Amino acid sequence: MVGNILKIKTSVPPQGANILPRPCILESLDHGLWAVEGFTYPLTLVSAPAGFGKTTLIRSWLTGREDRAAWYALDEADNKEDRFWLYLISSLQTLKADLGEGPMEMLRSNAFSPEAEEIESFLVTLLNELFTLDKPYILVLDDYHLIENVRIHKNMAFFIENLPPTLHLAITTRSDPPWPLSRWRAKRKMAELRLDQLRFNEEETGRLLTETKGLALSEAQLNTLHEKTEGWIAGLQLAAYSLTSNNNKDRFIHEFAGNQRNVFNFLSEEVFTRQPEAVRDFLMQTSILNRFSAPLCDAITGSNVSAEVLSALEAANLFVIPLDNQGIWYRYHHLFSDLLRHQLSSRQPEMITELHNKAGKWFFEANELSEAVYHFLTVKNLDKVAEILHANSKEIVESEGPNLIVRCLDSFPEEILQKYPLLAVYKALYHLMRKGREEVGALLALAEENADEKLKNHREYSSIVALVKAYHNLFSHKIPQALEYAQEALRLLPADNYFLRINIAIISGDTQLFLGDPKSAYPFYLEAHQTSSKMNRYYYTSSTSFKLAVCLHNMGRLTEAEELIHATLKTAKEKDFLWAPQIGGLWALLGELMRERGSLGEAERCLERGLAVGKVHKPMLGWNNLYKIALLFSQQKFDDALICIREIETINRETNLPYIIMLAATTWQARILVVLEEWEKARELFSCAQINEDNIVQIVQGKGVLTYTRILMKENKDDKARKLLNRAAELALNGQDQKTHIELLLLKACLEEKAGNSAAAEQCLCTALETGFECGYFQVFLDEGKDTAPVFYRLLDQKDNSTEIALSGELLQYARRVYQAISPDAGQESFKEEPLKLASSLIPGLVEELSTRELEILDLINRGLSNQEISEKLFLSVGTVKWHTSNIYGKLGVKGRTQAIAMARKLNMLPS
Repeated sequence: MVGNILKIKTSVPPQGANILPRPCILESLDHGLWAVEGFTYPLTLVSAPAGFGKTTLIRSWLTGREDRAAWYALDEADNKEDRFWLYLISSLQTLKADLGEGPMEMLRSNAFSPEAEEIESFLVTLLNELFTLDKPYILVLDDYHLIENVRIHKNMAFFIENLPPTLHLAITTRSDPPWPLSRWRAKRKMAELRLDQLRFNEEETGRLLTETKGLALSEAQLNTLHEKTEGWIAGLQLAAYSLTSNNNKDRFIHEFAGNQRNVFNFLSEEVFTRQPEAVRDFLMQTSILNRFSAPLCDAITGSNVSAEVLSALEAANLFVIPLDNQGIWYRYHHLFSDLLRHQLSSRQPEMITELHNKAGKWFFEANELSEAVYHFLTVKNLDKVAEILHANSKEIVESEGPNLIVRCLDSFPEEILQKYPLLAVYKALYHLMRKGREEVGALLALAEENADEKLKNHREYSSIVALVKAYHNLFSHKIPQALEYAQEALRLLPADNYFLRINIAIISGDTQLFLGDPKSAYPFYLEAHQTSSKMNRYYYTSSTSFKLAVCLHNMGRLTEAEELIHATLKTAKEKDFLWAPQIGGLWALLGELMRERGSLGEAERCLERGLAVGKVHKPMLGWNNLYKIALLFSQQKFDDALICIREIETINRETNLPYIIMLAATTWQARILVVLEEWEKARELFSCAQINEDNIVQIVQGKGVLTYTRILMKENKDDKARKLLNRAAELALNGQDQKTHIELLLLKACLEEKAGNSAAAEQCLCTALETGFECGYFQVFLDEGKDTAPVFYRLLDQKDNSTEIALSGELLQYARRVYQAISPDAGQESFKEEPLKLASSLIPGLVEELSTRELEILDLINRGLSNQEISEKLFLSVGTVKWHTSNIYGKLGVKGRTQAIAMARKLNMLPS
């Protein structure tokens, strides 16, 4: 958040001159508030009508504590939730620069919609981070009555009720917010100052008029003024202003109407109309500004004397309030500002549009784009708003997040979008990301129809069109078309457009993953993750970590997936970002990895946490529920799994989940029906989804093919089942989809066993075991059930040499552990025991064969890369690289890099 106008909103204002000290009321603000560890209650509410010195009092209270205070000056534009919280966090960052980094990233991300349930996770994340404050701080929200958004009120109530004891909130307002004040009052969670405490008493009235204002008034005159104003500070100041130039003080005091019902007329007659015409014009014209400086005033009034006018107004105490110590930025007293705007609308209404346009132009030239957009939107100058967005969308997204742009796009009529086709494409993109795909086709057609040749040849325009088409096809499950457009977008998009490059890379990865090709998806996900890491945007990084970890999981690289998840969770904890929905996805995926390893209890704990954290983001909730179905299936809780599938269907009806989630849910339902011996219903389910033997490999990857094969086997269509398995196995091998490959091998083993092909069945099971052992899989064998038990038994019962395949060492122990879990009642004592041998001593002279990851690291060591460089290239922690390196040294029987390279070359593991 840069720019003077933005800093002014979040800066503690200077202490005004000639402020009457009020020690008693300041002492009451402190009474009972402070404790050893911070504050005894979270809220001080200063609520009274205009002109009772609320802001001045709170500012005086902060004197000497400015380094422990944050300030947020509210205006009407802050009724937008994302803007409200952006400024609130920006004010907190004046206390500690990195405070709220994670929540700020959530606000700026495209995935965050303040009108949706994401706000809950955002608030929890922000509050958790505030609990890291080690000193007591005060946050002031000045003029909270300007907030009318009911969602902001609701979320602020939650915020206040959960504040840490080290942060105290002080609110100034003309009217009580719709919070549970009675309950807070009863529970002593708040202190409050109201009109009776704020109004001046007789002694303060006398001091103000005689000492501060320098008026020579009798005691009777002072008493009369106090009685007429009822201690109303603004009324007394108005009276003092007029008395300084009035020769008949008795008559003035007698006629003065100091109550608020008459102050508007008084201000008009006694203050505004007594100014020179040039000053009156200046006051009216500048009243449209929430804050102003001399250059800004010059720009909208067309004069060059604004600095002198402002100085004179400040000297005359004419309700001009300085906002900094340098005398650069000011605002009007709100009561006075109300009068000036009324006068402007009454006397010069035709100027209002021109003034806002001039203000917008000045802010635009000062690179305060959001303020410029605000003024142009106020007078519905949508052409100018569109012009700004067309040229500066990237800058606005990076500084403000996408919500301001989305609001503008939603306000544009069709003729604006026809004039600016690029904005039509942006609107299509944001609709896809947030609202579904209903309007996308029409928006794309409008853009392409109105784009001229110059725009069509513009790389940014072409890349965003391609991105929208990629998204659109992905949502419609037209995977090859989505991939084609995504690759085109990635080729065209400028390298520094990180936000869009991340999205395009993720789509490219998704298309490959959905085609059952994690090997091809991996480079795209890795690029997205590395790009987000360059941006230091933790919200995006948690999303790309999830995608990359899912890909690693599918490739059978379970350990790397776990390492990545743990590293991301560690960063999220350090940055107080643990409640982002994507973090919920990572917890759920970690649970899935634990399930794959056979640790169902740990899987359930991780999954429960993931579901709780990710529940506010519906697509993530749908995805996490797929992991829950998998766990329930492994626990053989089939009825609960079917209930979970119905929950996904309910979410889909509410938010239109991506097709891939619904397809996976359908596949799981069919798989459960097969287990329950209801394969006819399973086939009917696939038939309703228009899935058959001819298109299943293209439409339904992985588990879908496996489930369909099981249906064919139940129907004794073994030849069709074998052909389908062979086609799917080829794709799985080419795409390095190890999990699917193992399941295919197990199913093929069952099919061969059914056909009496014992040797082929044993070979399939042995290959599955080798892959499962290398990757770390366990539960996949158990989920297949007892159908593989006879093949297992022959592999393990080697006394009669009934099989030509000999398992040994760790692989044999691994197979026995799996078989024991599949058939816990099977006797193991008859199996011939062998001493443990290393399963991979295939290279003469090698103590133990290196894993795939270790070979990869050895190759990078040979190329001269340092541990840090290896960690960056492979996206591993330096500690993990050191651990792998130590294993390499142990297996090669060496003590360092040089010896390792020499030994590896000697064993022909590296080129000489």
